[in-house]
Amino acid sequence: MSPVLIAYLRYYERTSGCFNVADQKNIAQLQQQLVDQQHELDIFNHVLQHEQAISQKIFNEILNAQALQIKNLRYQISPAALFRGDVIMVARNGLGELHLFLGDFTGHGLVAAIGALPLKDIFYTMVKEGKAGYRILKEMNKKLCRILPKDLFCAVSYLVMDEKQGTAKILNGGMPVIRVCRQDTTKPDVLLTSVEIPLGILDNQNYEKQFVECSVSVGDRIFLHSDGLMKLENASGGRFGIKQIQPVFENRKDVAEIFDQLIESALEFSGQSVLADDCTLLEYTVANYDETFKRLDTKTQSWLSGKMDWQICLDLPYGSLKYFDPMPLIGKILEECPALEARKSELATIFVELFVNALEHGVLGLDSKIKKDPAGMMQFYQIKDRALSALTTGHIQFVIQHGPHPRLRRGGSLRIQVTDSGQGFDYKAYQRKKAADTHSLALSGRGIQLIHSLAASIEYKGKGNSVEVIYLWE
Repeated sequence: MSPVLIAYLRYYERTSGCFNVADQKNIAQLQQQLVDQQHELDIFNHVLQHEQAISQKIFNEILNAQALQIKNLRYQISPAALFRGDVIMVARNGLGELHLFLGDFTGHGLVAAIGALPLKDIFYTMVKEGKAGYRILKEMNKKLCRILPKDLFCAVSYLVMDEKQGTAKILNGGMPVIRVCRQDTTKPDVLLTSVEIPLGILDNQNYEKQFVECSVSVGDRIFLHSDGLMKLENASGGRFGIKQIQPVFENRKDVAEIFDQLIESALEFSGQSVLADDCTLLEYTVANYDETFKRLDTKTQSWLSGKMDWQICLDLPYGSLKYFDPMPLIGKILEECPALEARKSELATIFVELFVNALEHGVLGLDSKIKKDPAGMMQFYQIKDRALSALTTGHIQFVIQHGPHPRLRRGGSLRIQVTDSGQGFDYKAYQRKKAADTHSLALSGRGIQLIHSLAASIEYKGKGNSVEVIYLWE
């Protein structure tokens, strides 16, 4: 019998003295109602726990599976509720770049976690297509602005790591400081504070110019964390803030010790107190590109693998150049040749540089000399945006031919010819100047230098508005 009912009966007995038949019948009915209600609550609780367990498993599978596959990434997650509001997503694109997304939704629990689910398809699909980080964030922001209530938004840290170029592009939108800690202690650490509002607040945000690019070396560590780390409370109600975090970074003896020391410091400070919020800490270690990403099993790769002899012509008129990025389409075409899979990063670099040169210096006729300093770089891209918007004529043509190479027993050849409608340039004079001064690359810049380092040959044709690149693989 229910303790509440027993207490009521004792009170009734003291005040009334006895129970009649009607009273006893009412008491029996009341007891049965309590039993039925308790049974219903037990069933409801069982169903709720079952649904939560299934939902949590699905949520973790969707948002954590990829992160576990990146061996250079360490992370610590302490959810404040069954469903957390912190989201980690990691993937590599065809260029070999690693995209890392850390999002912190308002509050925690199921309501915050639901907001993370729409981002999953956007992130993994667009990274696979080779989209830039700022475009991915723009699409995420549009989605959240459409579906989320006004009081729910997502602070974000976004990292695009390119080990091949030795660069990291980072955006901080409403998150705590992101730190790039150097393996070489003679170099200063890089601290990146928030420069952008969180996702889901204002539509039509442009994130391209908010990314900060910094050079990195093998062994450098990049640290990201949600504000939950700074909301950890001790028994006195004090918070684990910047005064506790900063000394861990400043007083380190070795950059490799920071992650563990930060966790130990946080646990020592908080003791047994309940976490005030979701708490997520990530560490990404810059790896050696050659050792990590240029692996090829020559025993299983052969020129017979995939479609060998084919040629494709892709014409891009001015209307397409204004709105269409051909790189994802070209990437899908190259996927039809499995033997090129291990070289997709190099090929993507070649195609991107050829397309950018044809567009900027060919069709638009822009002068790369403007990009002599950061201010000039910004001015260059402002001019490019205006010129592209006003474009009413011009085109770029790709001719891609793949086949076996007579000198290679196991391998093949990829010929890439890119022709634009621009005025071209005196490439013969450029080649003479280059032969006299190997350090002079003013006309082509870093892009052409990269192509020279990756391809077997590069040859200008026509009036300088057409270039042919031969890429050999074995």
